[in-house]
Amino acid sequence: MVLKKYCQDKASGCLKFSWQSVKWSIYLFHGSFIYITHGIRPDEKFERNLLSFRKQNPNITNASIAKLKVVYHQNVMQENSNAEYKTLYWLYTQKILSTNQTFNLIFLLIRESLESLLLLAKADFNFITYDLDIPIIVRFDLEQLLVNTGDRIKYWKLLAPEIKSSYQSPYLFRPLSEESQSLDIDLHKQYGNILTGYNFRQLGAKLFCDELVIAKRIQPFISKGLIKLNEPNFPFNSLPNLYQSTSPEKTKQIVCVDDSLPVIQMIDFYLKPFNIKVNAVTESPKAMTEIIRLKPDLVLLDINMPDLDGYCLCVFIRQNSELSQIPIIMVTGKNGIINRAKAKIHGATDYLTKPFSKEQLQNKITKYLV
Repeated sequence: MVLKKYCQDKASGCLKFSWQSVKWSIYLFHGSFIYITHGIRPDEKFERNLLSFRKQNPNITNASIAKLKVVYHQNVMQENSNAEYKTLYWLYTQKILSTNQTFNLIFLLIRESLESLLLLAKADFNFITYDLDIPIIVRFDLEQLLVNTGDRIKYWKLLAPEIKSSYQSPYLFRPLSEESQSLDIDLHKQYGNILTGYNFRQLGAKLFCDELVIAKRIQPFISKGLIKLNEPNFPFNSLPNLYQSTSPEKTKQIVCVDDSLPVIQMIDFYLKPFNIKVNAVTESPKAMTEIIRLKPDLVLLDINMPDLDGYCLCVFIRQNSELSQIPIIMVTGKNGIINRAKAKIHGATDYLTKPFSKEQLQNKITKYLV
């Protein structure tokens, strides 16, 4: 990764990435990560993230936020290359936030911009060497940032395909069926006053809650059609969405051995956000032949296929030198320590019990493929 190289080289300066109309600027000092911005509506990001501290800090008022925006625009007018960071330094010197709150604010701003950058498969970049012309507020460790941000991206992707951007705006949709209407009444009581045009990140700030937690809470209602999503407003619609891979890897393939076509179709739907091709095998005699032909990245194997002993097939796969390292996930309606132990003895990598949820399947598959 380009960013890691410059940090390892103890570089100082600005690493710039560009993708379509968006440009990211990463500020480094002797290899330490100082700040990143994508330059899209910094004033909105400042206000939104400051509001998330309002419950703990009486200094955060409409007046203090307005003053911050004025300072930012003054820095922009002076053609400061790092106007955002200079504005944050002004905020730090004014002691509107405590020192820890200032550090947390900078971390939130960094994480938001870094999330969008890490969604890219590739981008143009160049590095400008220079020393920052402003005192450094706090330094961050790149590895910790990448782990934290990477985990969040993984959890965001688990909410796809229903949610494709943290800048989408959820709103209540009035259904027609009687059953849905009763759910609709409960939803209006719970969410009627807040799902009024705010995107997930804005909702997080207003509710003093992580936007990812909010998205996870309402995703089941989106799946049922009770909550709809508006596309991101301009200019946030120019940022990459969750369907883009973080690396230019080839499409992963799995073979799904199951006599139920609806189950395979459901699995295929659940795995679409991860660029995984699901090859269906519904006829027992064809299972081993198809696995040998396709040489998949993973096998999802129903133990209880008609005319097929899943345990024996697992052994055959392990005995084939070209297939011996492929992860095999056993799927069955049976649960218990004995069945799990039996699957392990016959060479299974992991175990999944029917019925499984979307999240259970995605967690299990991405553990080995993503």
